[in-house]
Amino acid sequence: MNAGFFIQGLIIGLSIAAPVGPIGILCINRTLAQGTATGLVSPVGCGYSRWDLWWCGGVFLDYNHRGC
Repeated sequence: MNAGFFIQGLIIGLSIAAPVGPIGILCINRTLAQGTATGLVSPVGCGYSRWDLWWCGGVFLDYNHRGC
């Protein structure tokens, strides 16, 4: 097997498998506009604003308060 074909197939496969939703487009846009560091930090802020994470944090703090 040729290494060039392997690398090419890997790149094509990852580009097809990457989910491109609104958050993905936001991260791509911020990366192109403001640089790599901002693009890497953007998903953290987007994920933190989700209600699921707030709920999990509240449950964690409740367990921590009760000493479980």
